[in-house]
Amino acid sequence: MTLPLNRFIAHETVRVCVNPACGVSVTSEALARLVPPQGTFGYDIIVHVGTRQFIHCCGEQEILQDLRHRGISISRSEIGVLTKKFIIYLAIAHRQSHPLLRKAMTGRGGYILHLDGTCEADSPHLMSVVDGMSELVLGNAKLPSENADQIVPFLRTIKRQYGTPVALVHDMAKAILVSVKKVFPGTPDFLCHFHFLRDIGKDLLNAPYDTLRKRLRVFGIQGFLRQHARKLKRSIEQDAAAMDACERWLQGDRHGDIPSPVTIVYVMIQWALEGRHEGDGYGFPFDRPCLSFYLRLHAIHEKLCCMRQACTGATRGQKHLLTALINSLDKTIADPAAKKNARILQEKTVVFDRLRNAMRIALPDDKNGLNDDGEAAMASIRKNVTSFCRELTTAVKNRPEPAYTKLLDQIERYRNKLFSDPISKKTPRGPVTIYPQRTNNIMERFFRDIRRGHRKRSGSNTMTRTLKTILADTPLVANLRDPDYFSMLLNGAQSLEERFSRIDIQLVREEIQLNERENRVVSPQVKRIIKRKDLMAKIGELAPFC
Repeated sequence: MTLPLNRFIAHETVRVCVNPACGVSVTSEALARLVPPQGTFGYDIIVHVGTRQFIHCCGEQEILQDLRHRGISISRSEIGVLTKKFIIYLAIAHRQSHPLLRKAMTGRGGYILHLDGTCEADSPHLMSVVDGMSELVLGNAKLPSENADQIVPFLRTIKRQYGTPVALVHDMAKAILVSVKKVFPGTPDFLCHFHFLRDIGKDLLNAPYDTLRKRLRVFGIQGFLRQHARKLKRSIEQDAAAMDACERWLQGDRHGDIPSPVTIVYVMIQWALEGRHEGDGYGFPFDRPCLSFYLRLHAIHEKLCCMRQACTGATRGQKHLLTALINSLDKTIADPAAKKNARILQEKTVVFDRLRNAMRIALPDDKNGLNDDGEAAMASIRKNVTSFCRELTTAVKNRPEPAYTKLLDQIERYRNKLFSDPISKKTPRGPVTIYPQRTNNIMERFFRDIRRGHRKRSGSNTMTRTLKTILADTPLVANLRDPDYFSMLLNGAQSLEERFSRIDIQLVREEIQLNERENRVVSPQVKRIIKRKDLMAKIGELAPFC
């Protein structure tokens, strides 16, 4: 089956040398360009299925319908097989392109190795290496766990294929720190500022934040407010005049109707609940929605108390609503543990945000989110961080605080890995100056795109099962969007289909067998044994001899 021919029957003449000692046979070149040896589906269908799934993020059912519309009869299970074949062909073509990729990177002055991994629940770690200059995926591996024994062989393979990088950028994972030091001794090694700040922020804020979140959960205030919001929503939001009056009044128009107390209460409840979603998209500790929610509870509690005193003409139902809300809020905001930890959080948040400003990354109210590459003058950042440390050291001397002392120790310990100077390299085109990115956000965006594509294809947020079954080289599909990479991958071929047809089928079969062994829970032999009905009886017979 191929896209232009649909289903067809091929009669192939195989020419064999008459000399039995020779054993050479010649098959049809025309058929070999269309369909893999002993295959049913053409290279064009393999490429079509792969690009539809990974580039256009289509689900299996959507691809199935598309192919049937083109006259190709295929099952969902066959689509899954073709998807894996697409990745295997792509991975082999990528490996065969290593010399061209290395030559291109040498012409630019080398490559900057960005290393990171992703996992979910008990899934394996999908670890990838990306060149920070071209943003191309260089290599991938599925590791049982993130430890140095697993990472070192992977990095040695990358070193053998592409040489020693100009610099390394990664997070603060201990296994990664140990591995890069072992495989790339002497190579400039830098920590991602975003990951460094995130880890410092978690150490600083996690304990009080976790306690505050638990106390809010104990009192169930969020559910209580949502319950009242649902009761009020239908009657208030359907009354367009009441909402218009409220909006005009909030904008300063005091000549129209005054909004009813119930409308104001409803707006305040929704405002408080919105605090649970407040943030700039960086996640904790940069975003602290529980603290924002708690502070908003304080604000609406104060306003509700004022309203109860001022609304002398309120109906019995309105007074009952105000009293119920105030009593529930009283219990929450008066809780000693919640009050204490909220105060600690506010104090430590000021210190943490000062460090964020000094490092000029993941700034409050910045709209770039994880697309922020932190482009700023390194000398200025180093100066700002030094000034921050000096001021905090003075504050710690006056009032000792173990958390701040630990923060200062962390900065001092990793100072050499935080601030990179420009790197000069000689290339065939002349000397070049390379500025290593100070963030590993290229990797964060990379894995975020993988997750977004998975959600779009499957409709599911969890990737645990996918990470268990996914081929390690699946992230290579991201490179296909780069025209220079695509040209090197084709290596003279006119299309991806033609490039795949040049790959030795034996290499593909070996990759398929290797993948089956890696993803197999138990071997077929073990499966045969455990299916025996007399298994336990036979084990009983063997037990005396064991």
